[in-house]
Amino acid sequence: MPGFSATGPFAGRPALDMEIQALSGFASIEGAEGAPAELFRVYAHLDHTTALALVQAAILGLIARQRTGVGRRIVVGFFGSSMFLQLTRIAEFFATGRSPQRAGSASTLIAPSQSFPCMDSRFVNISAPDEGSWERLCMALDQESLREDDRFLSNELRLQNRDALAQAISRRTEQAPAWWWLRHLRKCGVACGPVYTFEEMERDPHLRAEGMIVDVQTPWGKIVRGAAPWRFSETPCGPIEPTHKPGSDQQEVSAS
Repeated sequence: MPGFSATGPFAGRPALDMEIQALSGFASIEGAEGAPAELFRVYAHLDHTTALALVQAAILGLIARQRTGVGRRIVVGFFGSSMFLQLTRIAEFFATGRSPQRAGSASTLIAPSQSFPCMDSRFVNISAPDEGSWERLCMALDQESLREDDRFLSNELRLQNRDALAQAISRRTEQAPAWWWLRHLRKCGVACGPVYTFEEMERDPHLRAEGMIVDVQTPWGKIVRGAAPWRFSETPCGPIEPTHKPGSDQQEVSAS
């Protein structure tokens, strides 16, 4: 997993996650519309992405070895993985010849699809990816006149007039708190979700029920941490063991 690759002009050059975020164009499309470019901050996003790409390549290599009897050396670079991760945004550039612009929380492919302010200063993310969803959203907002507005008759037109559409929806969502909109929109079959803080995510009943967030007892007390995201139908995931105290495994290690 080199920063760039095993060959090419940048071979051997060191790289960190933040550097590749900037170099790969991530920074140029992150941030509010018209605002300065941002980074993903200290998120290790590309570290994880490259590791996942390496695992997929390793599985393909194992299948090839099983079929041919020949092993392979696998190289997955940070820079290449960052480009692979951005396929949809890069496709926009190759299709139009124009670099994608920053749009805050809004999608560049669907309108409406962004976070809208509510009465309680919270936000709710709302998306209408097809005409049926758009119709249900207008009914849920009690704004069926939006469906007849010439500016919003198709997704293409809604994208062209996204600012006006967002203002119209925001005026409605600001009339009730986020929790109310989540219940109402879900009941109406509209795709929506809260904008969680980490504290809220820790308490989420679904994540807790699925064991994606677990309490772990350690020699230093209880900690809360994330769990493995995969599930196997026939074999359960092993429990997450706490960190051992220094020296507590000495006897076992010495015996082996």
